[in-house]
Amino acid sequence: MFFYCGSEPEPEPLPEQVPEPEYDFVVVGAGSGGGTVASRLAHLGHSVLLIDAGDDPADNNPTYPVPAAHPFASEKPGKSWSYYVEHYSDPAKAARNTNAMCRINDNPERRVSCIVQDNGNCDCPDGTSREGIFYPRGTGIGGSSANNAMINVLPKNSDWDSLAELTGDYSWSASYINSTYLPILNDWASIEKYEADWLVNDIHGQYVQEMVESAVSVVNPPNFDSNKSIVENLNDNNLLEASLANEEEGMWVLPVAHKDGFRASVRERILASACLADPLNPDGLSDSQRENRCKNDGLWDYDNDSPLLVIQYNSLVTEVLFDSQDSKQATGVEYVVAEGAYTADKTHQDASGQTRNQAYAAKEVILAAGAYNTPQLLMLSGIGDPEVFNRADINIPLRHALPGVGRNLQDRYEVGMVYEAPTKLEWFERCLSFFNNILGEGCVAYLKGVATLNTQSEKSVLSTNLSFASILTKSSPDKPEEDLHIFGLVNQFTGYFDGYSAVGLQPERFTWVILKGHNENRGGIVTLKTDSPFDRPSINYHYFEDGNENTLKLGGNPNSGETDLEGILTGVKLVRDIVHNAEAVYGTQYQEIWPGRSLQSDEELKQAIRDGAWAHHAFSTAAIGRDDDTFSVLDSDFRVRGIENLRVVDASVFPRHVGTFPILAIYLMAEKAAHDIDRVN
Repeated sequence: MFFYCGSEPEPEPLPEQVPEPEYDFVVVGAGSGGGTVASRLAHLGHSVLLIDAGDDPADNNPTYPVPAAHPFASEKPGKSWSYYVEHYSDPAKAARNTNAMCRINDNPERRVSCIVQDNGNCDCPDGTSREGIFYPRGTGIGGSSANNAMINVLPKNSDWDSLAELTGDYSWSASYINSTYLPILNDWASIEKYEADWLVNDIHGQYVQEMVESAVSVVNPPNFDSNKSIVENLNDNNLLEASLANEEEGMWVLPVAHKDGFRASVRERILASACLADPLNPDGLSDSQRENRCKNDGLWDYDNDSPLLVIQYNSLVTEVLFDSQDSKQATGVEYVVAEGAYTADKTHQDASGQTRNQAYAAKEVILAAGAYNTPQLLMLSGIGDPEVFNRADINIPLRHALPGVGRNLQDRYEVGMVYEAPTKLEWFERCLSFFNNILGEGCVAYLKGVATLNTQSEKSVLSTNLSFASILTKSSPDKPEEDLHIFGLVNQFTGYFDGYSAVGLQPERFTWVILKGHNENRGGIVTLKTDSPFDRPSINYHYFEDGNENTLKLGGNPNSGETDLEGILTGVKLVRDIVHNAEAVYGTQYQEIWPGRSLQSDEELKQAIRDGAWAHHAFSTAAIGRDDDTFSVLDSDFRVRGIENLRVVDASVFPRHVGTFPILAIYLMAEKAAHDIDRVN
């Protein structure tokens, strides 16, 4: 027996427990939806923690501010995420897409292109396995608005009105959205139109000018005044104003999110709302002066002596937290602080062993992680289709059944008709070294502007997004409104694959892109690949007829595949008419690289469309719907059905794909969400 003599030693003091700070709102994802709703809630006087898995996309990244460098920005390691998706459930159909990527079995972080066989299939070489079709997304503050092509087009009024009709909620109507939130958007979103005479005549050169003139001749744009020149008409006509008036059919210069020749995104708004300095747009204020300005603007949280909007960088949210095991009341989120924690990041590092942190919301948690990650995060939190949680490989208990989570995945179809001119395009000669080396010697005046953070002193092709014109036309007789968007690019673009940004720089080539909006197909699905929060989800769009069955289950057109194909075919034929007319009038002969003039019949062209279509604006995987709709995930106020204090505010919420380019619709939706949330909090 051991006896201790003397006084007992004092126990070691426990480490001081630092309580997790509590915010009014925790917003997951700093993209177009999350960045907008978080910024607005702060301006409305609420404390907000904005969590994103990335950092500032402009840090050590010369591709961010340069509009023409957006393809490089979309592949920038650490600044973008690489998803790989499938277009078909049938492997034989999937194998016909020549953009497919294959992962190296011994090194899964590396990928190579598939190899085209004599039968037209693109098969993975030995030692590799099929990965899918590259689908880039933005990460960090700004999300995909930090690496997209900056095209900002308003949705159709009918897009809003159909939501109002579906929900019975007038505040979704076009008249209410446009009168209430569009003026707010105009206060901060930099949406400018290039000058047509410079864009068409001065920068891009002879062949582009021929194509624009030929397009006017073939299309006979209804918005053009016959007494004015082409560039005068393009300068006079504003696509955003035409959209509001439901008069979009015609030819336009695209409205683009740029300011003084530099990219503008929601990133700049987030930094300003968080009272942070922006190195790309210095305000000349000291930290104390900036703090005082924020206090004067009502953006300061005096209880915590910090800005109302706080950004948590490099933090991957792993699940939503609830107040008990069986509870359906969200209280916060769990997250891991680590750079490159998600496998879609090309700088990925294993973070599975990292400490899990918690952030709590006194009022609500708002998911804005995008159409892929929001449904993934709901499922990781036990919310979704019971079939997912019944899988043997998924060790997550079902908290609440919502079969619509991850279903209804939609996108617009695009195809790129590539043509080769007899000699190099003029712009390419001027800026070749820039694209060979982002810090090269080409386009000197513009690069000096980037280096000194001053407005460019001389116009340059680098201040464009490489587009030169846009045509909108009706796609088919069964579509009462314009849903076919055709625009020209001065590079080669036939879809996404690893390294596409460099391959597209072909000095003699340009592309007519045919974009089909308002697609009938609603058959895509996002589901868990594994139950790890660090893994990408499984994504299949079920293109064309492959999506008919799922579309029908959701109440859509049983013949959606053929309807969508016919619309795109209309655009393909129109582009060919434009090129043939240019050849006849100007005598210039263009080689059709894709799909190739050997394909002439409708069926041949439809097959080429099936094989070569792509997309990059994912939508609708946590959709608003009626109370009696089995697949409805949200009510009209963005609340997750059956769950308290949890909302979704990103592209997932729209039941149908909105417009041709979605970013303005997302901004407007997020502004509406912030005001709706503020009214009840």
